[in-house]
Amino acid sequence: MTAGPAFVSVASSPHNLRLPAFHPAAPDPFLCAESVAPYRHCRPGADVARRSSRETALHRCDDLAMSVRAALERIVPPLARAASAFLQAGAWRYFGHARAGDHARERFGRSGRWLRDLAALGEAFQKLPGLADAVTGADGGGSIGRVAASIIARVAANESLPAWVQVARAVPVRELRELSACARREGSIWPPRPSLESARSELENTSADGGSGPASLDSARAALDRAAPPLSDHLEDNDGVEGDERALVRLMVPAAVAVAFDETLDLYRALAGSNATVAEFVEALVADAQAGPHPVDAQSAPYGSAAGARPGDDPFIRALREKALARSTENWKHLSNEAAASGWAFALAGMSLAALEDLRAHAGSGGPAELDAQIRALIGLENELERRLAQLLADMAEQNAWARLRFDGVGHYAEQRLGMSRSAAQDRVRAHRGLARLPVVRAAYMRGDIGLDAALVLVRILERGECADGQAQQAWVSRARHASSKRLHDEERLMGRLRAIGSRDMPPDDGAWQRSLRRERGTARRRIAAFGGRALEDPVGDTFFRLRLPRDLASAFLSCVESTRARLARVVEQVPWDQPWPDELDGSVPASLRCARMFSIRCRRAPAWVGLLAMLEEFAQTWDDPAMSPDRSGDAVYIRDGWRCGAPGCSSRRNLESHHIVYRSRGGSDELSNLTCLCRFHHQMGEHGGLASCSGVAPLGILWSLGREGVGGRWRNEIRV
Repeated sequence: MTAGPAFVSVASSPHNLRLPAFHPAAPDPFLCAESVAPYRHCRPGADVARRSSRETALHRCDDLAMSVRAALERIVPPLARAASAFLQAGAWRYFGHARAGDHARERFGRSGRWLRDLAALGEAFQKLPGLADAVTGADGGGSIGRVAASIIARVAANESLPAWVQVARAVPVRELRELSACARREGSIWPPRPSLESARSELENTSADGGSGPASLDSARAALDRAAPPLSDHLEDNDGVEGDERALVRLMVPAAVAVAFDETLDLYRALAGSNATVAEFVEALVADAQAGPHPVDAQSAPYGSAAGARPGDDPFIRALREKALARSTENWKHLSNEAAASGWAFALAGMSLAALEDLRAHAGSGGPAELDAQIRALIGLENELERRLAQLLADMAEQNAWARLRFDGVGHYAEQRLGMSRSAAQDRVRAHRGLARLPVVRAAYMRGDIGLDAALVLVRILERGECADGQAQQAWVSRARHASSKRLHDEERLMGRLRAIGSRDMPPDDGAWQRSLRRERGTARRRIAAFGGRALEDPVGDTFFRLRLPRDLASAFLSCVESTRARLARVVEQVPWDQPWPDELDGSVPASLRCARMFSIRCRRAPAWVGLLAMLEEFAQTWDDPAMSPDRSGDAVYIRDGWRCGAPGCSSRRNLESHHIVYRSRGGSDELSNLTCLCRFHHQMGEHGGLASCSGVAPLGILWSLGREGVGGRWRNEIRV
């Protein structure tokens, strides 16, 4: 019996599209992985006959994706119930974790936001019984998907749920999100159809008039804003339903500048006392730049020009494009919406329908250990299905499927057609493409030995190293299997620093990892100065620097980058190219200014990354000033441990306390070898409350036991023993 679907190459077709092998006499789809059940509802009528071979192949791939969607959506209700019960019981503490997000990262391979949003959906299923049936299509209608269900859960009540479900099945997800935002703004539980119809009418009139200039766009934008204000006005940054008010900022930078950004981000997290998001850090970076003596000239950096983002990435332009696609296809009526068979997909994922039904029956019941086991089992099944779906989506993308099926991209297709999160689908496809160059890592990922987050980390670590070196790949796979997510991300930052000054591919040992955590006064200043010097030596932009930010923040960030770049260019142009730069030899000139000077001498425009480097230097100069930090003798343990909790998987950076491994009441000393830095939870409720324990010699010889009776595992140096 095969472990996965058989694939054949359509050699006679010019597009050479890989399709699941067609077996007309295949056994029952619930028992055989090679069944063609996903295609049984694609009846070859006259419209199919008229399609080209490529169109037919892509429509069959769409049918296959819809079948995987049907399988994934059957997992949503039990998974949401289990997540809701897990959070309500505070079950993460039983495993020795200070917060639910730490448990989600280390045990589930998911973010804390994912767990919270899934739990909120589980609570909505309890309050709105018909919502779960709408997700799976058990109510007799088409499935609305997880994304649409999360949108509806924020606004609907029992009496208005049927109306919202009907709207979700009739309009694109983007319009459903706008309707929900408008209803919440008005304090209503009903879909506000008239306001949206008015906006759509005005947009259509604008398009019919042939208006394409700024005035036309402004008119359309105003109409859309009147119908439904931007999601950023209503949703928090960590909201689970993805808004489209985010922009992708892309810069080509030297590798050293990308590492300098990570170093400054780590400094900000130490200052904030939490695992702050990248968007929060960029907001602080922009605030610092705007508060300086040189005000931001917003006109000098139009969005999508100087800093590497394309005009087509403007969320508003993308929204108009997606709305036009929805109208031109009458909400994609050319694609089949019949219920797809999903039994074959579960068979491919290694789970029978009987086992799934057993999980569904018990999901949300039991103690912390049982709930954790239920979530992990369902996530394992979901991961297997999503890995296969990502392979299919990547193959479809290679054949220009999105344009042919009338979608704007893989994210648009995943959200609208498959009911998935845009970023989740994009991350899966990105991992699939990146792992194509790493066969050893890819094999471990497809077996389920490592999760999506670990796979993406390994892709980023190895993509600039010796990718063909199987020994290095195997070493990193072993590290990813046994190390905590916390340590794996630490080592990603460390490898970036090492590559900025040299080259290294093998995982660092415990000593190198521990030394990389050390953060004393002025550490960020020195490192950023070193990375800036490296960028001066090798100024070629060879690394894609990507940030996904709220639209307004992305625009402000690019404006600050351009304003800073232009200011440096004006400064260096004051000194003739053949004259020596003042104080150039005493080391007081920042690397960003020297880079701008170098490009000026070469009669070249300073690139945008020079402005970004200057912003990072100025941030570190302001917030990592040794003269502003008190010199306290008791800080030695915090400096050594990087000003964060030393418990495995813990992301705490505030409420830190010094813990004696051997208690002073038992003769323990005040030497650094007997001290470790812990957060208040792991100190008081963990070590002294029975939820965790540690023994040994600091910093590299501490053995941790997490959870009641060690249920969270035994760890040394963030590696599972």
